[in-house]
Amino acid sequence: MLRVPVSCLVSVLWMLVFSTASGALVFDATSTDDNPDAVIDGTCADAEGACTLRAAVQEANANVDPTPDEINVPAGKYVLKETGPDEDAAATCDLDLTDPVNISGAGAESTVVEGKKDRVFEVPVGATALITDLTVTKGSIGTRKRVKADEIFNGGGISNEGTFALERVSLSKNKSADDGGGLSNVFGTLVLTDVLLTGNKAKDDAGALEHNGGATPTHALAPDSPAVDMGTQTGCPAEDQRGLARDDGACDVGAFEL
Repeated sequence: MLRVPVSCLVSVLWMLVFSTASGALVFDATSTDDNPDAVIDGTCADAEGACTLRAAVQEANANVDPTPDEINVPAGKYVLKETGPDEDAAATCDLDLTDPVNISGAGAESTVVEGKKDRVFEVPVGATALITDLTVTKGSIGTRKRVKADEIFNGGGISNEGTFALERVSLSKNKSADDGGGLSNVFGTLVLTDVLLTGNKAKDDAGALEHNGGATPTHALAPDSPAVDMGTQTGCPAEDQRGLARDDGACDVGAFEL
């Protein structure tokens, strides 16, 4: 079990602070069901008129205003049961957060978002998200056969490639067929504040964050990890998360350069 109190990269937090200014929307989940939004029209409502977490995420993704929308998730267990083909619009499986959004629970012991046959949240390149006061559990990227090539290293609980912050969040019992059982951060901006990671598993070499030097925990790569030398050189940071140079001409995937 690892508790990670991290307050870093504070300069990005202004992007994550919720404001009702401009065209930002506020959604209050009223059902623990996992039904999709009936119509993308600015109103969170499934076919029965209830506002589910999935429907709220879909509406937030559709709002092009740059100010983060707010999704309030009361106490309860929200199991992501909606299955279907791979897509990146939160219509099925995991919740893709593609437009600026703040998701707030009622506390990590009270609000639980549980995966079924996929990870729980995904923040893609260019997206901005803040998640506070909830638990992310039982997410999984499954076996190597069902993950796409560009998803091999993504986390079982959460995958981040954008600008992302977690505050007072617990990640537990998530698993990955490759790296990052609970949480994966690949070339993204990540801020962790009072985050608990416990009981997460990864098939390869990065099940848990550990202190491997530097100011924040990282996933150490094994010499035979498929992440070694598999990163793109375009946009590769000059240093890894520990401050060590990435100078061998082939960038490793993740925050740790072997």
